[in-house]
Amino acid sequence: MLELRGYKPVRPRVAAGGFTLVELMITIFVAAILVTLALPSFRETIMSNRVTESTNQLIADLNLARSEAVNRGTLVAVVSTSGSNDWSGGWRVIADSVFKNDGTFTDPGDAVLRVSPGVDVASNYSVHTKVTTAPAGGSITPTDGTLIFNSRGNLVPNAASFDINVCRPDSQPARSKRINISTAGIITTTIGTGASPAPGC
Repeated sequence: MLELRGYKPVRPRVAAGGFTLVELMITIFVAAILVTLALPSFRETIMSNRVTESTNQLIADLNLARSEAVNRGTLVAVVSTSGSNDWSGGWRVIADSVFKNDGTFTDPGDAVLRVSPGVDVASNYSVHTKVTTAPAGGSITPTDGTLIFNSRGNLVPNAASFDINVCRPDSQPARSKRINISTAGIITTTIGTGASPAPGC
């Protein structure tokens, strides 16, 4: 019998593993369905996060204004860029550094402490305000475009409260946020703007 040394039997070729075209198309189809189902949830999360971010920025600026009013012993205001109750385009924190105490904040010596750009107006986010007045004998007339803290950290005497609504682009008041500043300068925030005197969302 002939013995063959070093001979190895030839093994049949095995096809390489992988996806077939049909399997790939099914996977893409299932992924598309899952993305379609998840998209509304992503939109809701994005809107909620943006409203929360804008609300937190406003609260930070309000706290800055209040603490600086106490530390400097003068009036400090958060002033709308538009000068009206529409704060969507931004706001500034300004200190009455020349101690005029007239509530105008237009003197060249007044210190701008912070500038905030506002909300994404192009995507229809908005911020609206309303001051509730009460005759208290003060010389400064409160306006919707200017929130003023005095040296004690309170609102100026003729302002009973100040409300700020941070609105979503889908006009849902129940999911928008409201910031309220009491006459004592206490800042609170709630979800839902239905009870706010500021323009609705």
